[in-house]
Amino acid sequence: MPSLESRINAAQRFVDADALVGTLAALVRVQSVYDPGRPDGNELAAVDLVAGLLDEWGMRYRRREVAPGRPNIVVDLDGRDPGPILVFEGHTDVVTAGDLSAWSVDPFAAEIRDGRLYGRGACDMKGGLVAMLYAARALQLAGCDYAGVVRLAILADEEGMMLGAKGFVADGELEGVAAAIVCEPEGDRLCIAQKGAIRMKVSLQGRMAHGCMPEQGINPISALGEIIVECRRVEAEVRAASPTHALLGRFSLTPTVALAGEQAQGNVIPARAELVLDIRTTAE
Repeated sequence: MPSLESRINAAQRFVDADALVGTLAALVRVQSVYDPGRPDGNELAAVDLVAGLLDEWGMRYRRREVAPGRPNIVVDLDGRDPGPILVFEGHTDVVTAGDLSAWSVDPFAAEIRDGRLYGRGACDMKGGLVAMLYAARALQLAGCDYAGVVRLAILADEEGMMLGAKGFVADGELEGVAAAIVCEPEGDRLCIAQKGAIRMKVSLQGRMAHGCMPEQGINPISALGEIIVECRRVEAEVRAASPTHALLGRFSLTPTVALAGEQAQGNVIPARAELVLDIRTTAE
């Protein structure tokens, strides 16, 4: 029986580096930026590109929407013999490019400089997504000479509320899985632990009033400020009661978005305010 090393070497010979870079560039040019204001999440063009590649390679896949216009793709690459299921996971959405003037390149041009491809999502995580696709292609061309199943999970909404991951689990795609590798950009490190993530939106209802008569209104900004101060107290309390995790560090409770009023209405007490909290938990 061939050794594991010889099987890896055999598969590596089928990695088409030029095609891989070309696919990554094409995917970075797709502006699949997560937008909470868009019900479709903005991933569809990226998913279609991946699906077209799989069709070209003759890889069968399952495609299911976890929300309207937001599909997951799951590929099973069966080995020659029965065995465990190993999942490789990646996501098709990316975060915003932010202030374009702060970029030295067009974030969606996929420019290559000195052997590096630059662009929004090149690292997080279209690079990892394309790497796992071409690794699977190499295994396919090498004859799938292994026992078990390599499963590719190409998921939507990682940057939002994790609808893709939740749908993947709800569909039973983790049943029988022995291990999973999430192809996020961590350099050459293998990360074996992850903080939990909770995102909370707090909506505050006040009563609008003119700034010259504040007593006639109820200012939600005041309550919003009190909540932000309380977040610091709660964070400190939880940290004091919990040991620092050796790998993950400490619990955090971070206000990330605060919305209230309008810039053009600086003399009006707003009727509503919103606060978004990003909460990161650690294992016991």
